[in-house]
Amino acid sequence: MVRMGSATLVVQALAAGQLDAAGLTLDEVLSAVSEGIPLKVIAVLDFSQGADAVMARPGLATAADFKGKRVCVEKSAVGAVMLDAFLKHYALAPSDLELTYATADEHAGEFKSGHADLVVTFSPMVEQLEKLEATRVFDSKQVPGRIVDVLVATDAADRKSTRLNSS
Repeated sequence: MVRMGSATLVVQALAAGQLDAAGLTLDEVLSAVSEGIPLKVIAVLDFSQGADAVMARPGLATAADFKGKRVCVEKSAVGAVMLDAFLKHYALAPSDLELTYATADEHAGEFKSGHADLVVTFSPMVEQLEKLEATRVFDSKQVPGRIVDVLVATDAADRKSTRLNSS
């Protein structure tokens, strides 16, 4: 079992053959497959019901408050999905925010250092940000069924399993 700091690193490790299987969100799997990484969904693990969230500095709560602010997001499919849902919910355009990118394990540091006013992230980073007094302004409860966590395996792992099962 290997713990990695972000979905971006997990996908890179799967592509490099460093991992045989991993937990990802379905949209991350679809993005990886579209980039030529051969993955198979083995199981649906759950549907996010608030674990994915947009966290903000205290006092930021409305669309007017968010305009012109720096939002940190991971360059991943789930980051893009949550950012898009957040923007639609508050009737904002991407140009209303200043986008910055960091892997999930860097989110708390970006917030603490002042490099981000809003952070698109997920548990356990949500809890780390709450300790820094960030407040939840949007989460996956508001877009039910949109974020699906799945277990995937590489084709190489599937071939290994087939060889072991037929032995």
